Amino acid sequence: MLNFRKIQNEKDLYLLLSWIIDSCDGEISQNIYNLGIEGTIETLASSKYKKRLKDIESIANLKETLESNQITYISRIDSNWPEQLRDLKNIEPVGLFFKGKFNSLLNRSVAIVGTRKSSVEGNMISTEIAFDLAKKGLNIVSGGAIGIDHAAHHGALIANGITIAIQAAGLNKLYPSKNIDTFNKIIETGLLISEYPPNRNANKISFLQDRK
Repeated sequence: MLNFRKIQNEKDLYLLLSWIIDSCDGEISQNIYNLGIEGTIETLASSKYKKRLKDIESIANLKETLESNQITYISRIDSNWPEQLRDLKNIEPVGLFFKGKFNSLLNRSVAIVGTRKSSVEGNMISTEIAFDLAKKGLNIVSGGAIGIDHAAHHGALIANGITIAIQAAGLNKLYPSKNIDTFNKIIETGLLISEYPPNRNANKISFLQDRK
């Protein structure tokens, strides 16, 4: 088990916390405010996250996993952390894992999300709206799912615009797998982001969390 008390780099502590928790909530945020990042991690030893904390051997192993999957991590204490994420208050992510161009988050964006069981007409409308907005220089943000989400990403891509896909799983487990070609195109010109570390599977809670 990793002795996190010996970690000197604050960003490494944020990476560790992001690796362990599911998503930042009011309790985690309050603990960071009251106890600091190290004290917050210490509380996890007696929480539902204790097994995840125990299973981590070293920060070096986490970084090797990121590197081998070509994933980058940024924490909320980094100088280029997007200021608009501060608006999320006590559910502001501790950090984000990403592939692609992180500076895309600094541009003006519009979110287009909807049902997975969309109609042909609904998909066409979503594609057209995304296309028009992307042509005007707006980023198109969606969740990467089949249906309306995928149509929105597609519209931005054919407009040669920027689109951002927020994933509810680790970025080496892109979901749904049938959209992998689209995800690869997004990485080239836009951004894939997730609160979740590599090897974390999507679940009902993470699908709801990624909508924030």
